Formats: sequence, C-alpha cells, structure tokens
Amino acid sequence: MVPSNVHEGTAAAITEELMPLMQAQRAQNHELLKHWRLHHNKAAYYEKALDGSTKFQPDVGFYYRDDGIFFVEVEFTQPWEDLVQKVEHMVQGQECWGVLAVMIKEGDRRGSLPKRRAATGDFVAKADWFAQAEARQVNDPYGPVSINGTDWTKAVEVELCFFPHGWIQADGPPTKVCSLANSTSTGSHI
Repeated sequence: MVPSNVHEGTAAAITEELMPLMQAQRAQNHELLKHWRLHHNKAAYYEKALDGSTKFQPDVGFYYRDDGIFFVEVEFTQPWEDLVQKVEHMVQGQECWGVLAVMIKEGDRRGSLPKRRAATGDFVAKADWFAQAEARQVNDPYGPVSINGTDWTKAVEVELCFFPHGWIQADGPPTKVCSLANSTSTGSHI
C-alpha cells in the first residue's frame, strides 16, 4: 500500500520536532555526533522475528551505532492488527527501548455527496484556502475545516501509545500516552 500524505506528513512533522532535540544532545556530548542518528524511513533489522522475517522499515527511528534503539510508527488507515504485529517484532530487538505509535483515526469515514451543485463562489485560490483554514484553526485547532460552506476535512482523533521493549500481545494493550480528540492537523499539534 502506498503511504498517504497524512501518513508521510505526520512522520515528517515528528522528525522536524525531534531534530532540535538531537542537535541539543549533540551539543552537550560531541561523541554522539559520530554515533547518534535520526532517520526517516530507514530500513532496520529485527533481532529475530517470530515469522522468520529480519527486516522492517520504521517511519522514524533513532539509531546509535546503527542499532535501532527507539522507533515511531504512524498508523493511518492501516489495520490495528498489522501495526501491533509489526511493533511486537520491533520491540523484541535487544537494543530497542520501545516504539511510540501515532494512531490517526477519521471520526466519520463515510463519504458524503455534495448538498448542491458547485458554484463559482465555492472555488478559492490555494493561498486563500490555506489562509482561511489556518484562521479557523485559531479558534478550534482540532475541529474540521469548512470553507464557503464546504467541509474540506473531517475531524480525526489522534492517539499516542507506547510499546516498551519486550512487549507482546499477551501483555495487553500498550500504554496510552495521550489523546488529541478532533485534530485536523498532523503538523505542529502532535
């Protein structure tokens, strides 16, 4: 399955937020400069996966001396079972501290037909659309985006869960870190 813009945008936004933390750590300890890396979509390897596979590709990963020590997985339209199976393999690695999963769920997945025929006033220039969308998010940063009476995005829920080293499905659900209800932005709000 080809990753969506929401999936890729979220992974990129997380990477952008983590880069200053990495740089601050490097400034405090110059040895980290040689060994400490943050990668977006870099292949990594399982210690030994239960199904015999040995390779996976996390959305975001921290690496120390090329060993994956912490990963971030973004789930959007991916079945929960697939994510859990992948993460369960990831956290079995000897060097892996854990995996943070960012789960994005649309509040209403049903498509809707237009209520009326599109009129000339419904169309807006791209720059105007973004300006209006950002203005609406000032008052309701987690609400849907409606412009000129047209709903452009629906509300979504964002949950963050942490899977610690060694976690298996028999341990029960992962630790819920936080929940952002009705978020329409996967950028700086995460």
